[in-house]
Amino acid sequence: MRSLFAFLLLIGLGELSLGIVQSVRMFLYDLPYTEIRGTLNNPGPYSFVVVAILPIAWWYMLLLRQWRILYWADKSLVGGSILYVFLSCFILPLSMSRTSWVAALVACSIVFVLSFTKDIKVKWILKSIAVCFIVCSVLVGLFYGLKRDSADGRILIWKVSLSLLQDHWITGVGNGHFAGAYGDAQEKYFRSDAGSEREGYLAGAPEYAYNEYLQIWIEYGIVIFLCVLIIIGFLLYRLIRSPLREACPMLGCLISILVVAFFSYPLRDATTCALTVGIFTLSIFVVWPEKWRKKVLIPHLVISLVVLYRVCDSFGVVGYTHRAREQQKSLQVYYDSGKFDDIVLCYDALYSFLKKDPVYLLEYGRCLFHVGEYDRSIDILKQGLVYSADPMFLNVIGRNYQSQGNFPMAERYYLKASFRIPHRVYPLYRLMLLYRDQNEVTKAVRMARKILEKEIKVPSSVTDRIRREAQEIVNTFSNISMNKLNFVTMN
Repeated sequence: MRSLFAFLLLIGLGELSLGIVQSVRMFLYDLPYTEIRGTLNNPGPYSFVVVAILPIAWWYMLLLRQWRILYWADKSLVGGSILYVFLSCFILPLSMSRTSWVAALVACSIVFVLSFTKDIKVKWILKSIAVCFIVCSVLVGLFYGLKRDSADGRILIWKVSLSLLQDHWITGVGNGHFAGAYGDAQEKYFRSDAGSEREGYLAGAPEYAYNEYLQIWIEYGIVIFLCVLIIIGFLLYRLIRSPLREACPMLGCLISILVVAFFSYPLRDATTCALTVGIFTLSIFVVWPEKWRKKVLIPHLVISLVVLYRVCDSFGVVGYTHRAREQQKSLQVYYDSGKFDDIVLCYDALYSFLKKDPVYLLEYGRCLFHVGEYDRSIDILKQGLVYSADPMFLNVIGRNYQSQGNFPMAERYYLKASFRIPHRVYPLYRLMLLYRDQNEVTKAVRMARKILEKEIKVPSSVTDRIRREAQEIVNTFSNISMNKLNFVTMN
């Protein structure tokens, strides 16, 4: 176990060192805090990696009181752990990840208490759980105002996600289908006028529920959800009761993951999912009875490596999916420059490998639209709606129907897109153009005015152009109406 702990600490120290370099660049060049992400693509998963390994470093640091009786290898790990804790205290506040702060405080507090407690009783465990729950609740309340829009957006995601359980609480919506089901639920939520104006402004197209327990229940149903809870409870109980000293840091790591899983998505990123699986497999190995531990070491190691490979393959980090994504990236230059005729056959060749990737399906669907294969484009984009909540799928489907002359269906999909994320103006823009082309002046002007009344969340040259066109339509048709009124008055 010592070598495995050393390996995890080395991974963490590598990420922390890179985070220190990025934080220096952030201060020197006045960059946003999102620059602190290590080798990952986001501060959230980066903070998770740091805080998931932190309990091991914290536990080794607490061994300072036994310095004289430690082996040289343990003394080396203590020194590295002190450095790890120090760097974590510097990096975690800069990452602005409130979830990681809560997880670090709760996990390290439990490791600290267990390190100085010999006789652990069930009554004491229940009291500790109650105290941790109260502490977490207080910390969440204190951190709420730090990034209020983010917190309110997450609450909206939870609210809409819970509505999915009304119809799917037994069997779930299916593996990987959360985003598509969420998009439909959010559209229904705003179409029924249940959402407030602020919620409409904060709404987005999330890929995750920002709560692993909730997402597991939504995707897999109540049976799998309860099985997961039973396994977690069994691991926690066995780690608490284990006489091995290595059980204490593993318990801290597990609790850190469980806290983060309540507010974030550790199972939806390749690196964080692999780390989570690794810590869970280590915990399972630790809770094995001592007489069985040596016998199961090799099978346990083999199974763990197979599971880790499957995790990496599912995220497209290795295997054919990885190669297909690399080929898709090589086509990006042609896609961005609008050379759809040249690449549509290349996208078609990648379909069997990336048919569950919403980014690929959207790009492929748009390529087919631009080359005039409208029916095929609609089919591909509808497949994408199963895996994504992005209203752009609905917009492009609407454009396909509009190009075919099926204006009622085009209107239907543009309206669906407008309700899915209410603050976006592009669906209203497509509706405005549709009504203008159909000579439905009143509806076109109404859409144009809605566009002008919308508060733009992310200003850009595209939104500026849309607003200018909307203003032109309002001015043009208002002048026509005034001229008609003056003509009638004169007669």
